[in-house]
Amino acid sequence: MRRRHVLTAASFPVVGGCISSDSEIQLGGVRVENFHDEEMTVEIRIDEDEKTIQQTTITASSASDSPSTQIVDCEWNTEAEHEYSVAARTDESAEWSDVNLGTDTSDTNCQWIGVQLEADAPYLVERDCENYPEPPCEKTL
Repeated sequence: MRRRHVLTAASFPVVGGCISSDSEIQLGGVRVENFHDEEMTVEIRIDEDEKTIQQTTITASSASDSPSTQIVDCEWNTEAEHEYSVAARTDESAEWSDVNLGTDTSDTNCQWIGVQLEADAPYLVERDCENYPEPPCEKTL
C-alpha cells in the first residue's frame, strides 16, 4: 500500500516558479503606418498586465507613393513575456481601437503591432517577429 502512494506522488511533476499563461507574449514593437495624403496624429497606449506602461502621441508624415512609417520608442523590455494590449486613436476618432496580443492563431512568442492610419479610425494588425525582416524594436530572436 505504501508503494502505491510513492508511485502516485512520483507521477505528478513538481513545478517551481511562475507558470506563464497562454496569453503572455513578447511585444517586439509598435509601428505607425500612415496611408493618407496628409499628415496625421495618433495617440498610442501600451498596457502590460492591464497596467498602462507607455502613452505617446506621434505625428506621421503624409504618404506619397508608399505609406510613411514611424516607430514608437520601445520603453518596455522586449525580451519579457507579459499580457500586452495596444490601443490607438486619432484626432478624428474619440474611441480607442485596440488589440490584445497573443489572441490570434500564431504559434510565435513574439509579435509587433502595425497601427495603420487608413480611415477615420486606426486599424491595428498583429505581425509575427520571426517573419518580419526588421521588427520595430531591437531584439534577439
